[in-house]
Amino acid sequence: MKKNDQKEVQKKENISAKNKNSFNYVRVGPGAIPGFAIPLYPTLGFGRRVQNNNHGYDISIDVHSALLINLISLKGEYMFFFPKATQSNHQYYLGSGVNYESFFFFPPSSISLEVTPGIQYKRKSGRYNFIQLDITHPIYNPLSVEYNSLKKNVPGIGLSVGFGF
Repeated sequence: MKKNDQKEVQKKENISAKNKNSFNYVRVGPGAIPGFAIPLYPTLGFGRRVQNNNHGYDISIDVHSALLINLISLKGEYMFFFPKATQSNHQYYLGSGVNYESFFFFPPSSISLEVTPGIQYKRKSGRYNFIQLDITHPIYNPLSVEYNSLKKNVPGIGLSVGFGF
């Protein structure tokens, strides 16, 4: 192997090593509720995100609340992080996973598939922030009061801003 080739391999390894991180976060925004296309409920979530080069995972617990209606959801997602420019402090990602949602763990509960496109960026302090769109499609949803074929299959859409710590 030539010296130039070795230097290129070393550069790529250094860039890859910089893409290994993990952080806890808190996130806020209007939540994605299956059966309701428009995000009606404010959401507060806590989670952990782990990244190893282009792959990673995200596990979170979210609370959706509107006076007397309180929902809790558990999410697990596989995350694909798109390659970023060498000097860039932001990175795009796409997540896909499962969302379990209930009235504080009491039946009935909803199970949904979720897709999450977003962007995360590293602040000067070394901590991460992110903005993401949560699109959830129910595969089992008796949460709706009017449990009918029109309501139970409506995807939910939410937008959230996360702050790593």
